[in-house]
Amino acid sequence: MKNELSPNEKSKINRINYAAYVSNLEVTNTKFPINQFGDANISLIAKTCGFSRDAFNNKRSFLAKALQEDISRIGTEVHSIDEKEDYLENKAKTATKSASKREKELERATAEIETLREQIELLELENFNLKQKENESVERQEMMIETGRRVFL
Repeated sequence: MKNELSPNEKSKINRINYAAYVSNLEVTNTKFPINQFGDANISLIAKTCGFSRDAFNNKRSFLAKALQEDISRIGTEVHSIDEKEDYLENKAKTATKSASKREKELERATAEIETLREQIELLELENFNLKQKENESVERQEMMIETGRRVFL
């Protein structure tokens, strides 16, 4: 049977790991990492500390309060305007390429649909003609059975 830690023991270990992480940031003179939205990257912080980001979810918990205080005190990484512009430029290029690719796919699919519609139209006409011929044949055969004469059309 596994020896699982109690919630209090887990909390104590999480606090120690978080304190070590913050101390490391202070010693190395670095700041909290940020996510793509410019906020502190809570997932990365929690992963580095060895626990899940859920530990920061309850705003009244010790870790959540400590994180907010430490972010205010230490700060977060700041990306330069050039980096943000490069990021946005790359994202715009990617979006443009993707849109162009999707537009070509749409044009190809539309042309294929149009071709299939034309084929359906032709097949429906052919089907109608064949049914007409069948009906005529059935009528001729019935007339021949009734009258004994063969009819040519």
